[in-house]
Amino acid sequence: MNQAQLRSYLSTPEVSELIFMEPPNIRTALIEGRFPPPDILLGNKKGWEAQRIRDFGIWAGHIDNNGARLTPARGRKWDVKRYEPDMWSVSTEMFYSLLGIAKLAGTYRQAITELHWHQFLPAPDVRLGDMLGWSEAKADEIARKWDEGGAQAFVRSQL
Repeated sequence: MNQAQLRSYLSTPEVSELIFMEPPNIRTALIEGRFPPPDILLGNKKGWEAQRIRDFGIWAGHIDNNGARLTPARGRKWDVKRYEPDMWSVSTEMFYSLLGIAKLAGTYRQAITELHWHQFLPAPDVRLGDMLGWSEAKADEIARKWDEGGAQAFVRSQL
């Protein structure tokens, strides 16, 4: 696996640690439109670019420029009126996990996982926590190849 091309994103718990905001509060703010939308979706998991979240944390008054926690006055929330979703808007990309690829191919996750561990699958595009993700094009190609001949199609292509 070529780690140089693997883009990493922060999961909700990692965002929580970075900007000192509890995961349930992140989810609520996201639902209410007071938090930047995720950069990626990997299955049902959301991921954000670290720099974008740092910038948001500084802007929202959760952290200072060095990443240290700012202690707000009791009960203080950032000014919702000044938050404009367009400030942090992105086009969310979707990726497939091993389970997602297995569902797409109509097989068991273990079969696709084995192909990955034996390096028969193309390199993943993203990492979100401990999950790996493949682009829709790569996932479609894997499913097509599986339909052509199951695991043997992957092994033959490596010979």
